[in-house]
Amino acid sequence: KESKEDWDYVDAKPSPRFLVQEMILELRSEGYANLGYRSMWRLLNTHYNLTVTQETVRLCLRAVDSVGVESRKRYRLHRRSYFNSGPNYLIHIDGYDKLKSYGIAIHGAIDGYSRRILWLKAGPSN
Repeated sequence: KESKEDWDYVDAKPSPRFLVQEMILELRSEGYANLGYRSMWRLLNTHYNLTVTQETVRLCLRAVDSVGVESRKRYRLHRRSYFNSGPNYLIHIDGYDKLKSYGIAIHGAIDGYSRRILWLKAGPSN
């Protein structure tokens, strides 16, 4: 049986919040002022080797740049409202043709109300 030591696992401790805020301020002065929390989190983790959660970066960005956070919030995706009368009232059918060159055509259907998969079929052609 394998133990945790056999995994070559590094137990990373989260970076302190003040260090994260300092790095965010430094990055903002270097031209990364318009990054959202996901891009900033990725930059901190990959380029600066800071172990930090997305939630911590989100909170730090809100503290450092609340005006920028509010201005970016305007442009986020707003989903349309979807109305369906009930189960089996409307069924959505679609096909996936990217594997057609390999001789596989996939078709499926979902119930519009519950959004459950009703069927998936793979065959040699449409």
